[in-house]
Amino acid sequence: MRRMVEVAARSMAALGRVDAVDSLVNVMANLPPEERREFNFRTFYTAMELGAHGFREESARLMTDVLDGWVVNRPPLNDRYNHA
Repeated sequence: MRRMVEVAARSMAALGRVDAVDSLVNVMANLPPEERREFNFRTFYTAMELGAHGFREESARLMTDVLDGWVVNRPPLNDRYNHA
């Protein structure tokens, strides 16, 4: 299911269907928390697809959302380096 949503989001981005991209990104955002990192990567590639097809402002907005999401959902610093 998640792969299908990702492909649909990137396809809609290529067509410039920003409203559909936003809806599909919202679907991806509601995936289980353990898939949050993958969500950021999927959204990143969708943003790149928008930019590649001339939708630079929309791409920048989505990229900002990706970066904000990464900062909010990243593990605490001490958890990232404590592998004991």
